[in-house]
Amino acid sequence: MQPLVVDAGVVGQLVHHRDADFLLQVGGVREVGLKRQSEERDLVRQCCPVGAPLGRGHTLVEPVEPAVGHTADRRLIPGRGVLDDDGNVLEQPGEVRGQVVERPLHERLEGHVLTRRRPNATVRVLTRELATTTDGHAQRMARPRGRMLRRVSHSGPAPESMVVQLQGGERLHYLAWAGGPGHPFVLVHGLARTAWTWLPIGRRLAPGHPVIAPDLRGHGASDAPLQGYELESLALDVLTVVAGAGWGEAVEGPPVVVAGHGLGAMIAVEMARLQPASVAGVALVDGGWEEMVEATRLLPDQLVEAMNEPPEVLASMETYLADRRDFDPASWDADQEVAARAQVSERHAGHVGPVTKGSVVRRCVAAMYDYRPLEALAQAACPVTLMAASPGTADDEDERERRLAIEDAQRARTEAGLPRMTVHIHEGVGHDLMRYRPDELARELERLAVV
Repeated sequence: MQPLVVDAGVVGQLVHHRDADFLLQVGGVREVGLKRQSEERDLVRQCCPVGAPLGRGHTLVEPVEPAVGHTADRRLIPGRGVLDDDGNVLEQPGEVRGQVVERPLHERLEGHVLTRRRPNATVRVLTRELATTTDGHAQRMARPRGRMLRRVSHSGPAPESMVVQLQGGERLHYLAWAGGPGHPFVLVHGLARTAWTWLPIGRRLAPGHPVIAPDLRGHGASDAPLQGYELESLALDVLTVVAGAGWGEAVEGPPVVVAGHGLGAMIAVEMARLQPASVAGVALVDGGWEEMVEATRLLPDQLVEAMNEPPEVLASMETYLADRRDFDPASWDADQEVAARAQVSERHAGHVGPVTKGSVVRRCVAAMYDYRPLEALAQAACPVTLMAASPGTADDEDERERRLAIEDAQRARTEAGLPRMTVHIHEGVGHDLMRYRPDELARELERLAVV
């Protein structure tokens, strides 16, 4: 019997626009393969030519088998999604799992995809569970099969993609730069971003320091479970990655300097509060010292709505990248393109959509609005550096409010008997300091490591 060969567009329709009888129609098919992607649909532009179907290890049979009751080749596409010819995620079945429009058959199909583990992936298991972590945050290390986004044209070391598997089965992806002998750094991205946002900073720090940058749960190439998006849980996730790298109190390793952007800044403060012996310093990169209502002047639902991209921006990868480039053409480079590509996945008909699904954004936004910066910063005993973007002028009302919030945070730390924060204001730029001020940001992080 001949195998059924489909391209990623058809697979995307299976995941996002399923026909009720589609799976029943393939019940007599012995193998479902994934056709290689053409050059124009290769997300990282490696220019791989159109070719034959991928090998038996890349078949899409196993998730179909339990639904149709047919004996098929027991292999699965590596990872948790449909990949292109370079091994980059195009579709993530977890994005639609649990939606009310799904039928029981689809739930069975996607549940099988999400819970399947790749054979022979584990390379190391810690001999003891991590101290001071909650249930589900003991971990084991695994290397991902296939290639992640690796297109970096700048000088400096390229990161390696790694995976930590939590005790509950969730897999967290992170980037790792081997780096020099200095203090280890942990770089935590913001809401609906990915670890690749830190690429400009990671390659600047790596010559002198080991560096890791995790994808938070529900973001990037990490798994997206239904729960665990409170700040404490997200902080424990990152502490688990830290321990997996051989750092922190739980494994009797060195403490780390944690830099967080936006949501990541709140997580960095929570890490210092939960496990102070593991965190030598915290950098708040344009976030972490303000109440969200005051910072945004929006309610949580309004902020989520404001984050939605216009349809014309998501019409294709080209229109999406052009929109990101036009924010500031002078700062657009290969690092920024890689970071932008990592935030979306290609769907059917060439459209793109956010890798971070809406339910994850809503849960993370709720956690951000629950954050109480004065209380949290008064419990973070390590040195803290604050790096604020200042797109307006000093007499702008919003800027005055932000600087008053900084003084409130300084006062809270002083009253708690803690040293004042070191403050750097970056004038004339927006929120994404990793893009607009990478050299200055890296230097400020180096200074924090010395402190």
